Amino acid sequence: MAHTIIIVDDDSFFRSLARDILEHNGFEVFLASNVDNFAHTISSLSSPPDLILFDVNLGAEISGDQLLASFKHSIVKKYPALKTKFVIISSKTDTELQEIADKCGADGYIRKSSLNIDYGGFIFASQIKSFLEK
Repeated sequence: MAHTIIIVDDDSFFRSLARDILEHNGFEVFLASNVDNFAHTISSLSSPPDLILFDVNLGAEISGDQLLASFKHSIVKKYPALKTKFVIISSKTDTELQEIADKCGADGYIRKSSLNIDYGGFIFASQIKSFLEK
């Protein structure tokens, strides 16, 4: 059975590229461009996703790290045995991303530069697989 991933990012090009790379690597991928899309997507799934990828710079409503923290807090209270991995993504530096990940309770981070299409998205897909194996 394929792992299920939700990508929450306001950049349509990024969402599309990330989806293509992950689907090519056997993942089932759902996309959300904002908080409302995310709420609709998460409620439409029959089981929790294996991983949710939140863009830090999600938009004006709420940042991705704030959405992650809020959602994780409420969902883990409801389902304490939840195995979903919560990951942030951004072009920020490793130091900045580690600080944000620690603050919002993310399981880790991925830099957007890992989507480098010169390598066919191999680095990005490998990082996603690594989170799922933890």
